Amino acid sequence: MMTGILIFTIFTLTIAVLGGYTIVAPWWRTRAGKAYFILFCSLALLAGFFLVEALVGGELDEWVKDVVLTLVAAAIAWNLYTIISKQLYYWRREHPTARPDLTDPQI
Repeated sequence: MMTGILIFTIFTLTIAVLGGYTIVAPWWRTRAGKAYFILFCSLALLAGFFLVEALVGGELDEWVKDVVLTLVAAAIAWNLYTIISKQLYYWRREHPTARPDLTDPQI
């Protein structure tokens, strides 16, 4: 019984955070904001999936699980890509290459 209550709580909190994030933060303006929003959407999808399973009282079809888990994995991978690409961008901006330009005629 406690599992159903926890699933409902997680789903409700996730939807509340998505609503608050949508109202307060202009997430659509930056790549990081979009990545966080997509991550929270995948969490809501996952929690919603488990909530539906708990309400139905049984397991859903295997293909439904595969689709939900694939979407969550894609959201996590997108966040990883966003984090790494942003870090590389700022690192390259702060640390210009020490190697001289090979097309420089003075070399």
